[in-house]
Amino acid sequence: MATVEYICKAIDALWRTYTYFSDSHLWIEYYSPSGKQYFFVWSGSTLDHYGVNIISRDKGFSYTILHNIVPMARTKRYYDPDWSSEKKTSYEEIFADIEKKFSYPVMIKMNKWAQGTHIYKCKNIWEVEQSVRAIFTDGMHYDYIFLAQEYISIAQEYRVLVYDNELQFVYLKDNSEADFTGNISPLHFEWATAILQKDPALLDEIRAFVKKITARISLHYNWLDIIRDKNGNLMLIELNGNPWFSIFVRDNGDEEVVNMYKKIIKDLP
Repeated sequence: MATVEYICKAIDALWRTYTYFSDSHLWIEYYSPSGKQYFFVWSGSTLDHYGVNIISRDKGFSYTILHNIVPMARTKRYYDPDWSSEKKTSYEEIFADIEKKFSYPVMIKMNKWAQGTHIYKCKNIWEVEQSVRAIFTDGMHYDYIFLAQEYISIAQEYRVLVYDNELQFVYLKDNSEADFTGNISPLHFEWATAILQKDPALLDEIRAFVKKITARISLHYNWLDIIRDKNGNLMLIELNGNPWFSIFVRDNGDEEVVNMYKKIIKDLP
């Protein structure tokens, strides 16, 4: 189900009206009680704050802003040698710098794409070279920046939904009984599940972690990917804009999502 359908359920529950603009019901127009117009489209909306959404998509920029605020894996960005006509760093210089500044395994990932696209765990320089060239030659998912990132041994990985700087709900990305199918992102494993977290102590711990982030950058409507490493420490992996819920709803139903959207709709000016 598209995100817009959960928004429709929330509006219906509030006994308010909206208008579909597509036979496939992929986007709607909604007016708040004050008469302000909002569009909700497929998995996107006018809820995102544009600047923060751009920062959320740019993993390297997010790291620059937040790595001194909360623990994050050490990260460095590199540019496609063929991207600019200005003075460039060659592939050979890039690979030498990665070998100098990181130990193996090292994570290589695109800067701006999501859903596990072009994320690699590399065990040697040959795998680094292959991963980087795959990123820079993918015509469909091209990114002129890639990130080299310190590998962190993960005990648990959580997805955290934040609205108006407040934690809404948290789920565990559980792939403990799942099969790897080529995408390293936990919920892209076959038979992986999203497990809603209700433990008060865990939620308080994550809430305190999120407050450190929102003290630095205001988050209106964002996902956060947060891990617990093998030493028990929470770390931020990345911010994400434009939340989507298909896997979470598949495993937990849509009550949490609809209730959150009811709150958001009521808050719209």
